[in-house]
Amino acid sequence: MLTSKIKVLNEEKIANIILDLERGKLKIPRFQRQFVWERSKIIKLLDSIYQEFPIGSFFIWEADRQYSKFFKDIAELELPKPQKYSMLDFILDGQQRVTSLYVVMKGKKVGNIDYKQICFDIQLEKFVIRRRKFKLGDSIIPVYEMFGDDHLSIFASLDSEKQKVFNKCVNTFTNYPLSIIKVTEKELSDAIEIFERINQGGKRLGIFDLVVASTWGDDFDLRQKYEELEGFLIEKGFGRITPEVVLHAASLIIKNYCRKQYLLQLTRDDLKDTWPDIEDAFKLAVDYLSANLGVKIYDFAPYPAMISLLTYLFYKIKGHSINSKNAELVHQWFWQSALGERYTRSRETTMEEDRKKFFDKLLAGEEVRIKYPIDLSIERLKKS
Repeated sequence: MLTSKIKVLNEEKIANIILDLERGKLKIPRFQRQFVWERSKIIKLLDSIYQEFPIGSFFIWEADRQYSKFFKDIAELELPKPQKYSMLDFILDGQQRVTSLYVVMKGKKVGNIDYKQICFDIQLEKFVIRRRKFKLGDSIIPVYEMFGDDHLSIFASLDSEKQKVFNKCVNTFTNYPLSIIKVTEKELSDAIEIFERINQGGKRLGIFDLVVASTWGDDFDLRQKYEELEGFLIEKGFGRITPEVVLHAASLIIKNYCRKQYLLQLTRDDLKDTWPDIEDAFKLAVDYLSANLGVKIYDFAPYPAMISLLTYLFYKIKGHSINSKNAELVHQWFWQSALGERYTRSRETTMEEDRKKFFDKLLAGEEVRIKYPIDLSIERLKKS
């Protein structure tokens, strides 16, 4: 008898989802980015539930044991690590809604944001932010207190009309039905493909997220490596960098190309073996831009593509040092590309072309001529 590999659960309750998250069965995958919403957006979510409006479906992937370490460990949530040999549920679509509900109902603090301050105003029947300490009898009650161990004492401190509203709120959240799509017996690549197709109308996973997922292993995590590099550059004063600029540099170095189809061909072994040298080359490229071309911070770079291409150059060049002749050519390339708005359109294709026709020739000691078209006027210069 065939068993279905996809299930649709239309009557799952919020309390069950929160419990699964709290006990470590439901996890956030490593490639997810921001994991909780700002308070104003959470208040809208809470209001939608209270008004019994739909809040969208959730997509959960029941993963095999081989992915037991594929979760994102978020210290602020204080969640237990899963059992080593247990099956896990990864929430791929809806994780911000789930974690947002969790931090509010458990009264967590994430970074500088205290979610204990999200309260329910019983008189107005509205969710609000209140910074004053709660006392029994107050009509503005922190959400986490309404679902906490002392909720009966809070209920008893209210008059009969307020008790009715209190019960209405608690019962609405307790019985609110969630729509969950659950897939089983799928590999990571299949799970992501399903998610992409389901989520076409929403915020899709970016190319960096897909590469992080496809190259992840116990011994290598691209997101972690990127965050370590970014942290170094922030501390140095260069500022935050986008993950794509690092990904393009790595793909140019490993594959010679950086269009999407080549990015998705990157393997864990490719990245793991070359990462230390890629990281060093990236730092050298940043140093060169800062010391020689006035790019003191990331936002000063005319195009991030320039950092990727210079990383390629420093990775390939012997001794990681540019002689005076090549430095003059690099400066010509930089300014003609900037003034000619070279990487405005067809960015990846243009980067591949410049890698082949300019940087590879430079590395080989061949003659290089740079004649990029520049259509510059005073008005365009002012505007840019």
